[in-house]
Amino acid sequence: MLRIFKMALLYICFLALSGFANAVTETPQSAPEAVQPAAVETAAVSPEATIPPDIKVLEFVLTDKVEGREPHAAVETFNREQEKGMAYAFARLSTKKNTQVTFVWLREGREHMRFTTNVQPAKKWRTYSSVQLRPGNWQVQLKAGTAILAEQTFVVQ
Repeated sequence: MLRIFKMALLYICFLALSGFANAVTETPQSAPEAVQPAAVETAAVSPEATIPPDIKVLEFVLTDKVEGREPHAAVETFNREQEKGMAYAFARLSTKKNTQVTFVWLREGREHMRFTTNVQPAKKWRTYSSVQLRPGNWQVQLKAGTAILAEQTFVVQ
């Protein structure tokens, strides 16, 4: 029995460290509109990975904090010692049908973590994912299937 408890505790710690436990999806029904902290950065997409026409990225922000279901100021360089040591990728999407999007976190060009979430039909659907910071060169991609909808690069010192 103790062995099962230890295994469950290790699994919970793994989820917390990987950022999975911090990933949240929310609907924007009653939240007021906030000032847009950064423009959307859309990635170049290969011909075989076309962006679905039914989903639009309204905002994609890399930040150090999400408060009141809104991103804090956009950040390009992080310090590992900053508050909570986390990076957040926040997306505001518009879609007319149920779909899935995936946040893919890359560190030094290798996949570090991925988080897939469902997006329901909405004019302004908000979702975000987070990752525990480690020094290096990072990239976060927002994908629908194999198509990259948006991406950001950043450095952790």
